[in-house]
Amino acid sequence: MLEHVSLWPYSIRSLPKDWPSEKVTLGDTPIALTRCKTGFGYRRYFVCPRCGKRRMKLYELWERVLCRCCLPVNIYERRCNAYDENAKELIILKMYKLADSVGIELRFPFYYSNFKRPRYMREAKWHKILKQLQMLENMRFSAILGRKRFTATDIKRYTSEEFTEQFEIWEIANRMLFCSFNECMAVIGED
Repeated sequence: MLEHVSLWPYSIRSLPKDWPSEKVTLGDTPIALTRCKTGFGYRRYFVCPRCGKRRMKLYELWERVLCRCCLPVNIYERRCNAYDENAKELIILKMYKLADSVGIELRFPFYYSNFKRPRYMREAKWHKILKQLQMLENMRFSAILGRKRFTATDIKRYTSEEFTEQFEIWEIANRMLFCSFNECMAVIGED
């Protein structure tokens, strides 16, 4: 089974516009950059080290950086199957995206007190993100150990701001770690 993190793309848009050289290092692989004239200037591209084609995104898999055509796997396979009835994969995907948006290196099991607020972020926003991550972790925990099934609608509802703002972060963590998700929803008044 492929690890989720290894398929995050390197995007040409993440490089500064005034990147000085025609090469960049992604992972441990040196990658050439090229430009193409458009009607409004130039657009930059990565050059795939295997096929030599221009690409906007390259992906790292097993310490190799390749374009999606050269990868031995379908990069969209996880996304296509993420919205099925058992949304364990969707929970993990949402956790990684949310953690990546604030620069958290996600480790499982997730527990909110292991992380410190970045200096640039307001405390209210930080607590909102931690509540959502903790709620997703509790759902993941229930899905794995309690064999609970969640739909994409459930995940969206339980991680919404309207739902999570009712509770303090410690309430979400403590009440749901030691009971099944449905029992916890009954305890806190949501059934």
